[in-house]
Amino acid sequence: MTVVKIVRDEYAPESEWEVFETERPLEAILDRLGGWPDYARLYHGRFCKSCDVTPDDLADVEALSRLSGPFIAVLHAGEPITTTTLIIAVAIGVAGAIAGVLLRPKIPSPNDQAPSSNNALGDRTNQARSGGRIPDIFGGIEAVPDLLGVPLRLFTDNLEYELVPLCIGRGAYAIDPADILDGGTPVSQISGASVEIYSPNTSPNSGDSPQLAIGDTIGTEIQTVYKINGVNGQTLLPPNYKTYTSGSRAVLRFRYVSAGDGSHVVSTDDDELNFTKFFEVGDSLVIANSTCTDSGHTANLDNDLGHPYTLLAVGPTSMQIDNPATVNSDWNIVNLMASHQTPVFGGIVINGSGLATKDVGPFFVDVADGTGAVLNFVALGGLFKTTGKTNAPVDIDIEIGVTPADASGTATGAEVVTTVTMPGSGVDRSQRGYSAAVSLPGRCLIRATRLTNTDYAYQGTVSDEVKWRDLFVTAPIGVDHFGNVTTIWAKQSVTQAAIGIKERKLTIRNCRRKLPARDGDGFDDGTLVASGDAADIICAIARDPYIGRRSDFELNVPQIRDTIAAVKAYFGTDAAGSFGYSFDDDQTSAEDMIQAVAEACFCEAVRRGSKLELVFEKATDDSTLLLNHRNIMPGTQKRTPMFGRLNRYDGVELNYVITTSGDAPATVRLPADGSATNPQKVDMHGVRDFNVAWWLASRYYNKARYQRLTSEFTATQDALMLTRLERVMIADTTAKFDGMSGEVVAQDGLNLTLSQRTRFADGTDYVMMIQYPDGTVGVIDVTPGPSVKQVVLAEPPAVDLSVDPRNVSRAKYWILPDDSQDFGRAFLITEKSRADQNTYDITAINYDARYYQADHIDPPAIVDVTGGIIHDTGGAEIHATR
Repeated sequence: MTVVKIVRDEYAPESEWEVFETERPLEAILDRLGGWPDYARLYHGRFCKSCDVTPDDLADVEALSRLSGPFIAVLHAGEPITTTTLIIAVAIGVAGAIAGVLLRPKIPSPNDQAPSSNNALGDRTNQARSGGRIPDIFGGIEAVPDLLGVPLRLFTDNLEYELVPLCIGRGAYAIDPADILDGGTPVSQISGASVEIYSPNTSPNSGDSPQLAIGDTIGTEIQTVYKINGVNGQTLLPPNYKTYTSGSRAVLRFRYVSAGDGSHVVSTDDDELNFTKFFEVGDSLVIANSTCTDSGHTANLDNDLGHPYTLLAVGPTSMQIDNPATVNSDWNIVNLMASHQTPVFGGIVINGSGLATKDVGPFFVDVADGTGAVLNFVALGGLFKTTGKTNAPVDIDIEIGVTPADASGTATGAEVVTTVTMPGSGVDRSQRGYSAAVSLPGRCLIRATRLTNTDYAYQGTVSDEVKWRDLFVTAPIGVDHFGNVTTIWAKQSVTQAAIGIKERKLTIRNCRRKLPARDGDGFDDGTLVASGDAADIICAIARDPYIGRRSDFELNVPQIRDTIAAVKAYFGTDAAGSFGYSFDDDQTSAEDMIQAVAEACFCEAVRRGSKLELVFEKATDDSTLLLNHRNIMPGTQKRTPMFGRLNRYDGVELNYVITTSGDAPATVRLPADGSATNPQKVDMHGVRDFNVAWWLASRYYNKARYQRLTSEFTATQDALMLTRLERVMIADTTAKFDGMSGEVVAQDGLNLTLSQRTRFADGTDYVMMIQYPDGTVGVIDVTPGPSVKQVVLAEPPAVDLSVDPRNVSRAKYWILPDDSQDFGRAFLITEKSRADQNTYDITAINYDARYYQADHIDPPAIVDVTGGIIHDTGGAEIHATR
């Protein structure tokens, strides 16, 4: 905890000071004082000038956070409002934010990291963004919701669906049911499809009703879904797959063929038996129940220890197996029997698959909280048999076994068996699908076994191959809802395409974020309305507790609203003051977001005092500040004339999003004849109107055409309140001037004694720039004193000067002719950064009203569509459809 003392009367005794402890001293002081008064100072430890820690900028505010206290906030009676106190108000009032001007936004490009499909220029599909930022949609866009988890695929009445949990974004949204599409088709027109949209803090798990519902009620809770990748389309073999059973009929015999290669033959005298229906060359034969006796010789020809025999040749009535005596020596006895063969006998079982069992699995399900599983079986060729004239369905019985297991996959209990029937169809010969649901005990082993034989005796075609395509395990998600996000619980149809996955393209056209309603100059947080107005969006971003974290005290709400209204009136369209974009990158700061909105609306976001405001960039005859020898540090200004275009740009390509039947990437190219070979490329986030994009592109183009002079210099703290794209007057201080400099050696009131002689010209006014002990620079009118080493100040310096010769450094001065009547020429601020604690590096370009000459020109009309490309009357491509 940090001790804070608030002194409302600097002459009052300490007993009357307000003292308390807090973990957030700066915020507590602002709260107690209702902001930061212009006449307040902040001290650390003791109430004295040497302990004055009143911050000048964000860096100072951050440094304060590392001090342990105590802090003393003193309201000095009657202290005038100065530039310094304005700096203090800004710095403390926006702790944790950028003071002064917010620079051009740094919005990551789609290539910097995996973006949401809301901003993708292609491949706009529903996809998972594990660990990514939940989209912050502002305004209206075509939303492509993110996957919240693994979709659960299942069949209902042979139609395949996915149960898909999706997230639209943070906050609430206004959505028209007609705007919800699946692959471009309204969901309401898709048979069997259902969509339920849940407002923030609601979900089907808590029994809440959806904000909007299309189709039949889904009726299930959202669960965590795991796809077991070991199951990937294995065929469920029928029990009689490559298996022949003679039954009680004595139809088979075994013969010794050649002592040279040790080959033997299995043959039959039954003309109706055709071995080629069951077996093929290369099969591994497993033989059972083949013990026979002849002339006192007994041979057991079953496989020895399960080792299979290799099939060398197969015909309708005989099969040759390769040297079976190497597997089972009893085959040598066959050579001793009459005619080197066994008598015919029955009960023999020959399995040509080499498998002791036809089970698929078991597969280990390592999901400790798994409570259920869905097994999807498909028959790609259908389930039927036909003679060409008559058709019949083939139903398939499947046995599912679930065995409890521990973390190592070892069975810990008895298997629980469930039998299901996958129905066939004699009418529909296309793919059949079936889903079986079973309960799980947590970690377990799962197998599937086909119980139904293939009808090899059928005189026709039999199509009955079944594959185990998917195994999904479900577990509770453990929450009733997902917080302040709008979610979707959707049941989507899936195109039948073998085992392939259909692209998920659930989209919402004109998905509009709801924001707090206007209430006078404030907000009604209890009422949310859909808004794409830039003023509402900027305020919402700033006030959001997870983004801007600004209080209403730090927003000049009437000014922000009036500025956006002025933009709309200036261009004659509400689109000029509108914004629509999805912020999806966690590296995008609140300042970047606010500036992106402002820039899309021809504005700049700035701090005035302690409040956020907007500056509308437009043609003007007024300059906000004169910069000359009084506030340009001597010798720092550099002027660079240009004999050509800015960065050699000969055009501009401005990318934005245009809304037709949905969102699509679009480009404005200037000049319209397409002659640019080195265009400036600009990504304008949030712009969704061609006219607005064209006006913005025209400004970039005209600045490249008419920029002719650059001025770079270091300015005093007067430049604190300058903003980017603000018009100022800048005097040319690059010429050599007659200045006088040195140190102040003594002070007597307004009279200063200097280290160097002075030279004042008659009829010329002069100013003195004085370096104060705190590092700031004062600029005061000055006149000659009684001697050539003395001057008289027009007003007292802001602080006591350092004149003691024992000090490490004495006050420096610079006396210059006062050129305050030299208004220089108009410039536009393009860059501003802090040089040190009290000075700023400034870059400006010549101001030219022609930058804005296209503002009131109607953009060229869209006149034709050729090959998906829309052109304007000048032939420039302005919109490429998806």
